[in-house]
Amino acid sequence: MKESNGKAVAAEVVKLLEQSRNELENYRKALAQDQRRLADHLEELRSELIDSLTDMRTAFSDARSLTSETSQRLMVKVDELQEKLAHVPGTDPDLLKNWLSGIRKILTAIIRDLGGEGMFTGKLVRLTDRIHRLKIKADILRLKLRLGAMDIRDVVLDTRRSFREKMATLRTYASRKEELLGKRIQHFRKEVSEAYDHLSKALASK
Repeated sequence: MKESNGKAVAAEVVKLLEQSRNELENYRKALAQDQRRLADHLEELRSELIDSLTDMRTAFSDARSLTSETSQRLMVKVDELQEKLAHVPGTDPDLLKNWLSGIRKILTAIIRDLGGEGMFTGKLVRLTDRIHRLKIKADILRLKLRLGAMDIRDVVLDTRRSFREKMATLRTYASRKEELLGKRIQHFRKEVSEAYDHLSKALASK
């Protein structure tokens, strides 16, 4: 499957990652300072995830971007996510942690399938970024649940070092000539995936 203007999409990936970092850092700080019940934040995440389902179904049914096999696999995951989002399971911390872990597992599977070869369009890049953001929000809320009454600190600068280094690598890739980027697009995707992993570790740790 042909790549969709790889250089432009690569530049958009870098932009989205920077936006994600800013949004999620602010989310973590707001959660640390907000006096509302954690249940309110969980319900907000649930609503965000429910809102994303329609976009997922539309994108995953697009035969121009995905193979039939991948599309079917993704649709099954969306159905599983919708079922998981039917309600927030009470207030017990252990139940809530398990609920968030289940959501995270489904989102991780969706991201993995979207990272398959031949899938590198602007539409899918934007949707993948949105799914990563929601997964990291779930991780941050899991951390808050795990710590109980303890406050989560502001993000320590050292925890962001790996992410900054990965972003420098991605900017180098995105600046390459189209034909050079095209030859190494799979490696670029791997670097992008690692960047989101570093971001998650930086923001969902004590």
